[in-house]
Amino acid sequence: MASYNRRETTLRSLESLFAQELPPATSLAVYLTDDNSPDGTAAAVQARFPQVNVIAGTGNLYWTGGTARSWSRAIPSDFYLLFNDDVVLKPKALLALWRTYQEAGDSRAIAAGCVKNVERDVMEYGGKRIGSRLAFRFDTVTPTEKAERCTTFNGNFVLIPEAARLAIGMVDTRYPHGFADYDYGLRASKVGIPVWVSPGHHGDCPSSSFAGSYRDPSLSRGERWKAILHAKGLPPAAYWRFIKTHAPWPKFIYWIAPYVKVLLGSPGRTS
Repeated sequence: MASYNRRETTLRSLESLFAQELPPATSLAVYLTDDNSPDGTAAAVQARFPQVNVIAGTGNLYWTGGTARSWSRAIPSDFYLLFNDDVVLKPKALLALWRTYQEAGDSRAIAAGCVKNVERDVMEYGGKRIGSRLAFRFDTVTPTEKAERCTTFNGNFVLIPEAARLAIGMVDTRYPHGFADYDYGLRASKVGIPVWVSPGHHGDCPSSSFAGSYRDPSLSRGERWKAILHAKGLPPAAYWRFIKTHAPWPKFIYWIAPYVKVLLGSPGRTS
């Protein structure tokens, strides 16, 4: 887990995690990198959940750096659970991922859980498939009553076995905030590691607002340009790495398109 400056949200997520029923003969160790939160998240977690291994961040780790720091401390383990600190899990959510892994018939199989955006009432996070090669867009796989194969995943609630980590490593910290989870799933798929989305609805989280981001239409063109270059936007070097590694041709067009849209003042998104 990684956290930054949303103490009560992080505590609710941890409470839902520790309420989970575990598979037989397993134990849960939680590693949380708090990236120097000014709201006292680290101290609050340690006080309420002393069993959590709280790791100090630098203040500049973002999601990928914090997740990688926690993950590296958890090695070796039989399985690794990527878990966002804004997700409130449903009962038996962890068991659902475990069953999906067991039924996959591959020791390297990755199981992702579906997380609902409660404000928009849609399954927004979970397994992903490329919905349009022309636009190089990833669509959420709608959960059904059975596990579904997918191409990659959001890193909100994902079970990764040690066999997969030994094959492809951890999340790539050259992606500071976004794309590291997509990249991991795509790397897995490319080497034949199956990625599955588990049946059903596993947890809820609040909406990720575009306010203040490069997609925010209320910002000036200059403000949007500054935001798109930020680590939480589309930092050009990291975005080019993702496009170069995973997008079809013409790669340069896919890479430059969002920057051109911002420069031209194209409307952003509000939801």
